[in-house]
Amino acid sequence: MKKAIILLVMAVVVLSGCQLYSIENKEELTLKIIANDANAIEGETKTTLNSGTFAVAWNEFDNLTVFNAPTGTTTYSNNCKFLIADASAGAFVKDSSQTDKVLPFEDGTDYDWYVCSPWEEYAANPAGAAGYVVNRTPKQVGYSNSDHLWESDIMVGKAINTRTPNITLKHLCALMKFTITNNSGSATTITNVTLDAVAGGSYITGSYKLDFTGDSPALSSSAMGSAKAYTCALSICNDDEGRTPITETIANGESRDFYMIVAPFTVAAGKKITITVNGSNGVCTVEKTLASPLTFQAGKYNTANISYASPEKYLFMENFGTVGVATANVASYNKAGLTTFYSEDAADYTYSSYNNASFQTASFTGQTTTSGAYTKFPKGDASITIKNIALHGSTQLTFSYTKDTKDDAVRTTVTKWRLSGATAWTTMGISDANGTVSHSLTVSNPENKKIDIMIQCTSTYTATDPFPAVDNFKLRADN
Repeated sequence: MKKAIILLVMAVVVLSGCQLYSIENKEELTLKIIANDANAIEGETKTTLNSGTFAVAWNEFDNLTVFNAPTGTTTYSNNCKFLIADASAGAFVKDSSQTDKVLPFEDGTDYDWYVCSPWEEYAANPAGAAGYVVNRTPKQVGYSNSDHLWESDIMVGKAINTRTPNITLKHLCALMKFTITNNSGSATTITNVTLDAVAGGSYITGSYKLDFTGDSPALSSSAMGSAKAYTCALSICNDDEGRTPITETIANGESRDFYMIVAPFTVAAGKKITITVNGSNGVCTVEKTLASPLTFQAGKYNTANISYASPEKYLFMENFGTVGVATANVASYNKAGLTTFYSEDAADYTYSSYNNASFQTASFTGQTTTSGAYTKFPKGDASITIKNIALHGSTQLTFSYTKDTKDDAVRTTVTKWRLSGATAWTTMGISDANGTVSHSLTVSNPENKKIDIMIQCTSTYTATDPFPAVDNFKLRADN
């Protein structure tokens, strides 16, 4: 596979925090937020990228979750919503419509105070379930736009044993900035940027709890929802709803910036971090093998300079999204993880399975698939088939996927293809390997028909065996 050049730099600039002050009032508790940087430029998000200073600014749509508990207890109050009262001053007041929710503030009692941003009705206190979401599929409206960062910019703080809390809110996630230069030779449209941190072994997106047990609050990966993933896939759109992809082109030699927020993670020495850039001229996969461990810390931003050069044309890429589908429903899978080079092809692809092959989301120890869902083969001869793949004249192709098991035992898969409607299959390759499995195929297709591709498990299993998982299907056109 062709590789572009990536320069990954761990920045030392810390995202600006902000101070929380309370005005003691038994009838109504008023909280005030002030950005540390008095010269912060106000923007439409509180994560304002201010000439590299990353100062915090608030706007009229921001709100907070606030709760407390008598000091030394776990008798947490309701999760109370606080609305912005004065964006320029950073003043917040309790939402008056929440008449059923209160913050205790009794005479003679000290409290432990907790503040979270953005507002989250569920799971704000430590006893709650997972609820703070680092978005796995954020949408950036236009190039070099950071307005979308607020949704994953989780900030929290606490003050213990006091009636007058003074809290510094801290960012719990890491900010990634990718500067992409179009070196493809012609104008292109960049539509998707995906960060793959599977080598770090910890999820970077999903639904988190907050851990308030230490001196500094942090994200907790316990009880994560099914949308957890080792990846963050940024889409670049024309509109706030994300319904229409970007159409603006980037001239050859020009650069644009792309932003995402992820949970903190570490990649060990010798492991790779991978970024995939999807554009109208094809797909570039860029990798960096680390000579020493690299930690992407909470409250820090990180930059990568990427050359979009020699892009490869993938007819389709499929990671199955984040929704599990039972065997009986595979045919109705909604293609949530499908990307096609020719957008009109997406509606034509169909899927079928045999012998209990299904799309799963529950992870197992040792699994390193990079999306929230994958295909599981629970029996010998189980298979998954992708049907109606349009080749657009290509006859030389490469099909690849990832394969993992719970242990190091040999699990054999066979990959086959046929012209759609044919009964006979042609084997393109057999593999016992885990990790990336890649097979080349030459198609004789004078009538320009579509093709089907099948992955079949040929090992024998019992109900207790560690079933193999296959994921991240890709078909690259080599001519």
